[in-house]
Amino acid sequence: MIPKVNARGHSFKGITAYLMNPSDDMLPDQERVSWSETGNMLTDDIEKAAKVMAWTSMHADELKAAAGTSLAGAKPTAGDVFHHVLAWAQNEAPEQDHMREQALETLSRLGLSEHEYYMVAHADREHSHLHIVSNL
Repeated sequence: MIPKVNARGHSFKGITAYLMNPSDDMLPDQERVSWSETGNMLTDDIEKAAKVMAWTSMHADELKAAAGTSLAGAKPTAGDVFHHVLAWAQNEAPEQDHMREQALETLSRLGLSEHEYYMVAHADREHSHLHIVSNL
């Protein structure tokens, strides 16, 4: 498995559209998304999850104040969207449970396991890969 950090950005809508919609180089009968899953949210719908994550990001100061958390510190300028990918070699065919376990492990090691996130497994390449989007 090879982890790759793609980007830190500002648009949950943009990354979600990229991950959930067919790419230009796909065959007409090819499915891009194998499976998807959300975490730390009350919806399993990826598009709704992206809206929840955007709302949380926009209202972060209000949520922190309501929770009694300090608002001190520098505000991030790179955005609250964190996107990374786990990819396997072409000769590997990991099961969904294994992919999920590896994603949860990376989230834990990054200190993001309690954050809102979603995963999208793609089947549009010769190698298995899983996108993970987290709300920083």
